Amino acid sequence: MKFDKGRLFLSKKAFAEITEPDRQRVILTGLGASIVIAVCLFFIILELSLGHLDFIPFYGVMIVFSMVCMILLRKGKLDVAKIVFIVPVLLMIAILASIEKQATGGYLYFLAAGVYIVTIFGYEKIKYSVIFFLFTVFLAFVSYFYTIEPFQPLVLSQRYIDTSYVLNFTVSLFSSLLAIYFLMRLNIKSNEHLIKTSKELKESESKFQLAIQGSSAGIWEWDGKGDRIHVSSKITQLFGYKVGELSDLTLQGMLNILHPEDLTEAKKMLLDHFKYRTPFAVECRARTKKGNYIWVLDTGQAEWDSTGRAVRMVGTILNIDERKRAEGQIKKQNELLEKANQELDRFVYSTSHDLKAPLSSVQGLISIAELTQDPEERQKIFGLMKGRISNLNAFIADITNYSRNSRLGITIEKVNLLDLVTDVLQDLEHFENRNRVEIETIIPEELEIDTDKNRLKVILSNLVNNAIKYHNYDSNNPKIEIKASQKGDACIIEILDNGLGIASEHHQHLFDMFYRATEKSDGSGLGLYIVKETVDKLSGSITLNSEVGAGSAFTLSLPKLNPSNYTAA
Repeated sequence: MKFDKGRLFLSKKAFAEITEPDRQRVILTGLGASIVIAVCLFFIILELSLGHLDFIPFYGVMIVFSMVCMILLRKGKLDVAKIVFIVPVLLMIAILASIEKQATGGYLYFLAAGVYIVTIFGYEKIKYSVIFFLFTVFLAFVSYFYTIEPFQPLVLSQRYIDTSYVLNFTVSLFSSLLAIYFLMRLNIKSNEHLIKTSKELKESESKFQLAIQGSSAGIWEWDGKGDRIHVSSKITQLFGYKVGELSDLTLQGMLNILHPEDLTEAKKMLLDHFKYRTPFAVECRARTKKGNYIWVLDTGQAEWDSTGRAVRMVGTILNIDERKRAEGQIKKQNELLEKANQELDRFVYSTSHDLKAPLSSVQGLISIAELTQDPEERQKIFGLMKGRISNLNAFIADITNYSRNSRLGITIEKVNLLDLVTDVLQDLEHFENRNRVEIETIIPEELEIDTDKNRLKVILSNLVNNAIKYHNYDSNNPKIEIKASQKGDACIIEILDNGLGIASEHHQHLFDMFYRATEKSDGSGLGLYIVKETVDKLSGSITLNSEVGAGSAFTLSLPKLNPSNYTAA
């Protein structure tokens, strides 16, 4: 077992619990106790050989306390062991020096003891070092100038004096050199440890800097005492500032740049971290110098004082804007996909039913026509068949419009709104009951909009078609108004009628696929759904204001579209 590991004087448990400098001091303490035991045994043998028995009890006391010291060291009670060893030994040296005076050189042990005491306690136990060093000096002067009662100086033989002096000088010198050696060894080990630690810190810092640079993360540090946040150049660049522009940032100032929708959650997580020491990591939007918001991941770890108050916090800010926007796009696409799947299920079910119904009706009418010979009845049947086929054509037209709107890209051109409305009304010239309702257009001749002409025509055709179909022809003046005006970059189109109106409970579902607000409706239930989908495609909006018996008002808001943002069909 090696001395430099301290295992000779320490148990396995005690060895694992103390630091390397303390292990070295344990070795020195143990060696000192061993030297005292060896020297005392030597003097006991010497005393017995010369017939001097006066000092043997003192040597015995020092041997006992030295052994107690070694036992306490094994148990890990380091400070107690040192005190139990030093105090009795110093007292015994003082008594012996007082009895022997200067003749045997016993006072030299005080010099060795002073160096030894400072060494075994070290700077970490400076109070013990000072106290016991002064105690050593005090005992040295007392034993030199005074005779400690009841001990009186003895008359010693010259042989005893010479032998004792040589031994005391040698042991004192050896003990002093041993203490100095251990001090030098501790100093060398400390320097080596500092050099190694410094090197490891530099390597760690270098790796950390590389990791930070590679991850595009910026470092921030909050000083709780001055409420100041210091940010790295990476964060400054991230938010579009110049070096030094964020030098006066406070914790509240840091929170103020967060998006209002994310501020509450970020504050809560920060307060929970300060109060409950929960992990702080929040994804939020932060405002840049230009005023736009970017997504960042803000993480941090605080330090607390003895009262539990957060006094310091260090964290990182990582730009995750691209990832969050990609996640948002994926979420949007998933929602669209889910919506498309639901609509596809309803579409397959409803279209199969609505396609079969007129075909079955026509098939039944054909069977009836084959059984009758009456020309008038056949003519009536042919008229019914024509109506069923007309409904089927209208339904197929709705399906075609729906398919085109979903599948085809947007073609943007400058559209004169009055000319487009005129075309729509001409197409409906022969529509059933068209001649029974007055249609008035209030549109400036010069009003134009950059949009998809065919899609806008589908929207207007469906809305005007419905206004004619579901009008109240029992009223005094059946009327439809088509108005349009420019409001900023948007074109506002209103289609108003004084017809039957729509009950409020149907408003929220009116634009759903295959929804019919009344059982009297013979339409496909796709018209207004196509209108809503087409309006969304053109980045616009549509609202409804209707009351039963008072008529309906559909209001379209269509923006001016930029061709560079869309792909033509």
